[in-house]
Amino acid sequence: MKTFGTFLLFIGFLILAGTVGQDDYWEACHRAVNCVAGEPMSLFREFIQLTFGIIIMIFGAMFVLTDGE
Repeated sequence: MKTFGTFLLFIGFLILAGTVGQDDYWEACHRAVNCVAGEPMSLFREFIQLTFGIIIMIFGAMFVLTDGE
């Protein structure tokens, strides 16, 4: 379970980083003249993705920490 927990931690981190990176990319592209980024991500979607990433990381940490028995 320790490997699975580490995998969950990694996936949760990638979800968090991807959400923040997507928002930063849209802001930078929106300032450019030839922006093809489309519409920005809604605040609700950002909140759901960030919450989902944090929950996955918490479960991953629980699996890693409780596997030491």
